[in-house]
Amino acid sequence: MVDLFHASRGCRFDCYPCCSGYLGGREFRPRPLEKVVEELTAIDNNRLYIVDNSLSQDRGWEKQLFIEMIPLKKKWCCHPIDDDDEVLDLAAQAGACLSIRPSSISRISFAAESSVTMTTGLA
Repeated sequence: MVDLFHASRGCRFDCYPCCSGYLGGREFRPRPLEKVVEELTAIDNNRLYIVDNSLSQDRGWEKQLFIEMIPLKKKWCCHPIDDDDEVLDLAAQAGACLSIRPSSISRISFAAESSVTMTTGLA
C-alpha cells in the first residue's frame, strides 16, 4: 500500500500534451517545508507517492525538500526531478525509489545508494 502526498501545486512548464497547467495552474506553488515535514511525519506508512506535477521547478526548494526528508526514512517515488547529480544524490539519501527524469521520458532513474540510469524503449 502506498500513501499519496502533495508537496506543491501547479506547474510552470508547458509540455505537450500535458494538461497539468490548465488543471492545477501555471504557477508553481510550493508548500512551506515545515508543513511538508509535519505532514510526512504524521503518515505512518513508509511508502509514498509524491503526486506533484514536477518537483524540478525550483532547484533550491527541491534540494531542501530532500534534505528535510532524509531523517524521515520513507521510501517514495514521484514525477520528474532535476537531472542533476547533487539533486539525484539527495533524492537517493531521502529514500527515492523511482523518478522519471525530465530530460528524457526514455530514461528512468533509480535512486538507491547511487543513481543508476536505465534506458527503455520509450520515445
